[in-house]
Amino acid sequence: MGFLAPLMLIGAAAGSIPLILHFFYRARYKPVPWGAMKFLRLAVEQTSRRLRFQEIVLLLLRILLMLLLAAALARPIMCSNVTAGKRGEAVDAIFVIDLSYSMNAKEGAKSRLDLAKDSALKVIDDLPPNSTVQVITCTDRAVAAGPKSPRNLDQAKLLIQNLQVTQQSTDFLGGLTEAVAAFSRAEGSAKEVYLFSDMQRGGWERQSSAVRVKCEEIKAQGTLFLIRCGSQPVRNVAVVDLKPQPTSRIRVVECRSRSLSRTPALSRSRG
Repeated sequence: MGFLAPLMLIGAAAGSIPLILHFFYRARYKPVPWGAMKFLRLAVEQTSRRLRFQEIVLLLLRILLMLLLAAALARPIMCSNVTAGKRGEAVDAIFVIDLSYSMNAKEGAKSRLDLAKDSALKVIDDLPPNSTVQVITCTDRAVAAGPKSPRNLDQAKLLIQNLQVTQQSTDFLGGLTEAVAAFSRAEGSAKEVYLFSDMQRGGWERQSSAVRVKCEEIKAQGTLFLIRCGSQPVRNVAVVDLKPQPTSRIRVVECRSRSLSRTPALSRSRG
């Protein structure tokens, strides 16, 4: 079980108020011997025990009422069978989305970036109430894209839907570094980083030692999820020869990793 507003549990201390009042206003008297009461002593003791029992029950009910009120204000929620992104407590989610050129490769009818967008939107839909989202775009440099209000999940969705592939290469260090910095802007204790990418090998190996350090920093403060968008490897393209063509003709060469438009015709080979 978890609580959406755990600070409200401080109000459980109010349960001591009935107990304090009970002892403060408790009747104080000094026994005075009186011969006429000698024969009624047994009946008085039985009545006193019954009244004392009733007072204790009433006191416990008052304390229980204060505790239940504090628990209700703390908004308890069952979260024992809930997976990541579905927990009862709010999550500060940081999305690192790869916009390098390889994300433009097609996986069926969709590009890898489209798959990343779909996955990111699904994660947002599965976040518990009061969660926040920060979006970081990642190529060989990182940019904190927004949204302006991390609690506005609709803004985050619109921002993700409008992302476009760039002409830049892949390097995950900048995105992971920016994610660590985003932890300082997070408000809650449950922090999660989601890396959406086709997981190009160069993105990890370009600065492998530093990338490993940043991953450890993220794991020390929260949870890191690696979401691979795509399965087919991108084949490299190389220009091996140039053949001049008439200036009135333009030949366009399209390839998976790069798209070129030049007046000379290009011969290409795949490696």
